[in-house]
Amino acid sequence: MRTHPVPGGSKQHPERWTRLSAALIAASLALAACSGGGESADDEIVFGLDLELTGTGSFLGKGMQAGIQAAVAKLNAAGGVGGKRIRVVTRDNQSDPTRAATLVSELKRKGAGLIIGPGFAQDCAAAAQILVREDVAGLCLSAGDLPKNDTNMFGVGLDYATMEQAIATQFALGGVKRVGLVAANDTSGDQTVATFVGAAKARGIAVDVQRFNGPANDLTPQLLAVSRNKPDAIRVQATGPDALVGVANVKSLGIRTPVWLPNSAASLRFADQVKGDVGGGDIATWIPAMLAPNGTEDHPAQAVQINALRAALSGADTISAAGWDAVQMAAAAIDKAGGTKTKKLITALENGEKYFGAYAVQQMTRADHRGASDEGTLLPARFTPRGGFVLKDSP
Repeated sequence: MRTHPVPGGSKQHPERWTRLSAALIAASLALAACSGGGESADDEIVFGLDLELTGTGSFLGKGMQAGIQAAVAKLNAAGGVGGKRIRVVTRDNQSDPTRAATLVSELKRKGAGLIIGPGFAQDCAAAAQILVREDVAGLCLSAGDLPKNDTNMFGVGLDYATMEQAIATQFALGGVKRVGLVAANDTSGDQTVATFVGAAKARGIAVDVQRFNGPANDLTPQLLAVSRNKPDAIRVQATGPDALVGVANVKSLGIRTPVWLPNSAASLRFADQVKGDVGGGDIATWIPAMLAPNGTEDHPAQAVQINALRAALSGADTISAAGWDAVQMAAAAIDKAGGTKTKKLITALENGEKYFGAYAVQQMTRADHRGASDEGTLLPARFTPRGGFVLKDSP
């Protein structure tokens, strides 16, 4: 099935971004991104990676790292940025906010002119104040709201504020009047509940909320509780292993109400993990253009980056696309700033062109350090028993 365009979408014009992308596509994937210590040299640019490579967020960190490495290798094969090669220094924050904050200082000492990561909302929140203290710019790869009064952290991809408004609109257009929301007791869950409940209410949709502590072994009590009021849709706002538990519980309970997972579940890896459990129910999520049938044809402005990522990285997926996009936006800003001097780099990030990426569609500004759009990134889709997705007409 085909989906209707996401409300608020617009015709895409990627001409200004294709200049950098053309060089990337023309270059062969010749050099792998390296990792290690040491101070930066005059002829190189250092990206510090502050990622969840182990712990509960490892499914995100490892995928993001793959996309970052592919993008850096592609750039270096094409001559780097401003004639300088990019070197990557990688550190594992172990999915721990305290360590994520500490690593900012360590990466700065290793010569990082810009830090990519973390990928968890709570880890980004912890790292943000250290970015200011260390006078270095950073790109958060989580959908979590960026900290207030922060000038050094920027967001890659959708944020909860944009996402929840768009989802509430889609539900309303689909005739949904009641939603059962099962959300984790963490930063992501807090921000989802805070934004979605108000957005849904403004559109005449009632929301019943149940929370859980992760890691979850069983979400049966929460699913039964939200099912009592006969909702038109159920949302399980959980990531990674918790989301897998939720899908298994939906199957075991025989729930036929459409069940929606957050768009962090929109990855081929996750789809493969749940393919044995989705046949008995209506399990759905929101996918970006890169995972949609005819996605590049329907969203041609994103096709440049989607195709470049696929050519550079076998098995490219949504999570790796976030890392890829981070490098593209960072490289464009560094080129515009003429280097990684923090003040100039921040000004360049705040005044960049609209970016149509493999995953993200956004334009950062001084007022909005993310500038995310829902176009080409929130397409309603069902999981299939074959480990993929099919577009869904409406919620």
